[in-house]
Amino acid sequence: MANRAILAAGVLLAAAAGGQTTGNAPPTTALEVVSDKAPRMGRPLRDSSGRIWCVAYNAELKGPVLFRWTGSTWAETPVRQLPHPPWRARPMAPWEYFSTDIRIVHGRDGSMLAVLIRDFYQDMTSLFAGQDSTHWEISKLAQRWREEGKEECWLEAWLLDGGKWSGPMKIDELLKDHADLLRERFTLPSEQPSFFDLQSDGEWIWVVDNWDVLAIGPKGERLTWCMPVEWKTHSAQANLLFLPGGGVWCIYNAGISRNNEFHVAALSVAGNLIRSEQITDASFRASGSPGQAASSVMVARDKRIWRRSETFPYGHRTYVWSGRQWQEDKELAGPLFGDSDGSLWFLPYTKKAREPYGYRIIKDGKTAILELPPMDRPLMLGGIARSGPDRLFVAANSAVVALVRDGEAPAGWRIDRLYTTKQAIGTAEAFDDGHGNIVGAGWHAKLPAPQPATRPGR
Repeated sequence: MANRAILAAGVLLAAAAGGQTTGNAPPTTALEVVSDKAPRMGRPLRDSSGRIWCVAYNAELKGPVLFRWTGSTWAETPVRQLPHPPWRARPMAPWEYFSTDIRIVHGRDGSMLAVLIRDFYQDMTSLFAGQDSTHWEISKLAQRWREEGKEECWLEAWLLDGGKWSGPMKIDELLKDHADLLRERFTLPSEQPSFFDLQSDGEWIWVVDNWDVLAIGPKGERLTWCMPVEWKTHSAQANLLFLPGGGVWCIYNAGISRNNEFHVAALSVAGNLIRSEQITDASFRASGSPGQAASSVMVARDKRIWRRSETFPYGHRTYVWSGRQWQEDKELAGPLFGDSDGSLWFLPYTKKAREPYGYRIIKDGKTAILELPPMDRPLMLGGIARSGPDRLFVAANSAVVALVRDGEAPAGWRIDRLYTTKQAIGTAEAFDDGHGNIVGAGWHAKLPAPQPATRPGR
């Protein structure tokens, strides 16, 4: 399961009564952290082959660019938002209603899609280069182009396969020329709503394309289902969720003016059409700015459907689908990480008296607690990233915590080593790049040479 959680900076790991559950404190090593120079670096992402990526703001282009970690630095890729012409009017520029995000969809064997919303206003930049253009000139040209039949905006995609980029291309071109690859490789789930999503069940390719859901069959069949919303203002926010028993949920917003209200429709292919059924009781509201819902839905290995909703200012609420309604779990605060053994990791919703404060790990209906040690600077519960089948890293704001699998430990894992830092590094996921580095959100560091495994005394 791709980990999409960024933990609140206000969630502190307090020193629990009775000390660390695994005994003595683990070995500690100082880590020399290097701050990355690229401005406004986002959260790093790791693809299915282990390569690390990040979307960062490019000051020259005045927009986001996708970067690739080379093992020592960040290199730009061709995936980027193009600049717009100057706009000096008091009303918002028309392109500011479109999302500027770069949507990343992961496939198997390191394949990846990068999709963004492209608009014809970007084509005006060269026309007005060096000129003191006005919003009137831009608006008049836009009106003329519309009358000539030009699209105001469209989805543009880049496909990464075998380490090489193909693109940019429109979505229809992507689906036509690369259908076999998409059907075979892009079977990984997504959790966050966005203006685009693509997933395959091995036979049918399902695509969220603005306010439409497309189903592309193995023989080239092309079926369309239109989201039944009252106002289709700007871009949809939606994602697809494949269900354990078959079929797919489309989770979509009801329009920006509807206060981030999300609906759920169960979709399936029936003959030459997409059959839909509204799951009324599965509707929910998500917090966050309009069109940017801070919510995610996932299917766990035990086939239960979990929903995490972030609440203002720094809270997390967790719900599980009963088959009829969402039931809130007030003991847990958002699923973070799914392990290969079927366990699911959570934050605690609140700390109970005399209870160790750490990750809650649920497996086979039983809950264990993995507690981090108290330090002079309190650690924070952070995002979890895998570094091999039996090793995990946690960025805990003032340290990186290395965890190793241990069948004798109550939680199935124990702390192997603490890498302390002089400056705060945040709580977003930190990835092992396979070259001796650990890479986080806006920073990286060289890991010390591997040392023999240690086991704290008991």
